[in-house]
Amino acid sequence: WVIRPQVSPSPGLIRFSLPVMFTSMLGILLYMSDIVMLGYFKGTIATGLYQPAVRTAGFLGAFIVALNSITGPFMAEFHAQKQSGKIKQILKLGGKWGLALVWPSFLFLYLYASKVLLLFGADFLQARPILLVLAAGQVILALATGSATLLMMTGRPHLNMINNIIVLAVNVVANIFLIPVYGGMGAALGSFIAVLVLTVIRFVEMSLLYKMTTLSLKFLQPAAAGLAAFSACTLLNTLIYDYHSVLVLIIGGISFAVIYSAVYLLIGIDEDDRMVLEALKRKVMRGVS
Repeated sequence: WVIRPQVSPSPGLIRFSLPVMFTSMLGILLYMSDIVMLGYFKGTIATGLYQPAVRTAGFLGAFIVALNSITGPFMAEFHAQKQSGKIKQILKLGGKWGLALVWPSFLFLYLYASKVLLLFGADFLQARPILLVLAAGQVILALATGSATLLMMTGRPHLNMINNIIVLAVNVVANIFLIPVYGGMGAALGSFIAVLVLTVIRFVEMSLLYKMTTLSLKFLQPAAAGLAAFSACTLLNTLIYDYHSVLVLIIGGISFAVIYSAVYLLIGIDEDDRMVLEALKRKVMRGVS
């Protein structure tokens, strides 16, 4: 017996799904382009040194993915209800929390990048500048958290596809010029330039299509909390930095997280913040279970 589906996909569904599929494929190509081109121009040693840096910096991007999965359903619901004011509120909230999660992670890496890379081996210490440039790119990307989700949830997935085509082309061209001269750092700079271009495009699209932006004065809260934790841990490092890498990362990580959270809470959280925290908690609990 052969079971055949009686309902075929509608043309509207196909028009929506194909750009989403190609956007994902282009994202994979964008990730691979650095590694492939670095291997072509500089060989396996440069590629091997680059891998831990790009993978470690990629962890920062996981925060953005998690936030997009939280804000996306709200955007779709409010778009269906034609409540643009609430979409604007969710977009700004996503931008604030994108920065609130990625910015302190970048500052922590700035302080302890060498200790992180030592976990892979002493030879990888030379990749510290590469790691910091790639992590800085994630901070830039976090400023526009939710913008790609907004395009998709409001029926414009083709723009995400076009954006990725442009960014992939920028990244490839930048790599052609930068990798032969600067090696792994050239690949990192190429990625940073591509991310910067993508973020600018997203800001322009949000402004022109929706009259919206992720930017707000609420960005000052995570910025201030991050700098406070950074300053405190800089002083702490004068006491602990010569210890074993794992011990330094544990002490430094706990200290940074506690100070950052304390300053953030001291400045104050509102109902929107509580909503995000509760959604993140549910997501973590589902992952654990």
